[in-house]
Amino acid sequence: MKRKSDTTEKSQFLIVTGLSGAGKSTAIKALEDIGFYCVDNLPLTLMKTFAQLCLNSAQPMAKVALGIDIREGDSLKELPHIMEELRRQGIETEILFLHAQEEVLIKRFKETRRPHPLQNESLEGSIAREKEIMEPIKTMARYVIDTSEATPHTLKAQVKDLFGSEKEEMLVYIHSFGFKHGAPPNLDLLLDVRFLPNPHFVNGLRDKTGLNPQIKDYIMSKEETQTFLDHLSRFLSYLLPQYQREGKPFLSMGIGCTGGVHRSVVIAQWVGHFLREKGYRVKVLHRELGE
Repeated sequence: MKRKSDTTEKSQFLIVTGLSGAGKSTAIKALEDIGFYCVDNLPLTLMKTFAQLCLNSAQPMAKVALGIDIREGDSLKELPHIMEELRRQGIETEILFLHAQEEVLIKRFKETRRPHPLQNESLEGSIAREKEIMEPIKTMARYVIDTSEATPHTLKAQVKDLFGSEKEEMLVYIHSFGFKHGAPPNLDLLLDVRFLPNPHFVNGLRDKTGLNPQIKDYIMSKEETQTFLDHLSRFLSYLLPQYQREGKPFLSMGIGCTGGVHRSVVIAQWVGHFLREKGYRVKVLHRELGE
């Protein structure tokens, strides 16, 4: 979040929105768990009045999350003006926007058997129309999360990681994965480590994972690995402060090898340790290991 004033603690309003079926309700529940006062589907016309009530109450609410969605209709066009007015009043106001790939949204709607709020002639048409209407809000959002591969549990964890800490450091997600299964969506950085020696072809190592000390020792003992990590450490030491200086709240880095269980896991673990030593908040996720 933006840095707080040295003299006055600002109230923080987080607007939670996005595409229908992308996980707004789950995100709001996670925010409630970490101390946000949450109101879902508050009409935009009441937002400024509600903000004043929060500020002027006997116990001012420091952290508030407001859920809005496509059902606001034409009043969504007023959101930029409302946010600007709240900021002039000293209220930190940001947007968390959730979205997912079309085929994922279709599957979710069919599984829940709930109608899309727009209820056009087809589900596909409704989703396409909603994406078009919500795109201007997405471009305004400081926090954008693609929930295509998220479960309710992992989405809650990500929201808590982002908003449950008072620290100002950028949060870095490191994803190990296998290219043969496709890359994770919406990566900011992508590293391909398929050039490193592959334990898959070494007797006794194939069935182990990159979390096993034998796999780690095999990969880390190679000269090309050490040369690569030497270059990578300098690259990350330069690049990440640039992202942080621009106010990027979180960074998503993918590290891929062929199957996603050996080389990418070892390198992801190394990067995670390296960045923690630099003072960053880091979350390492090994997709092909189910972590």
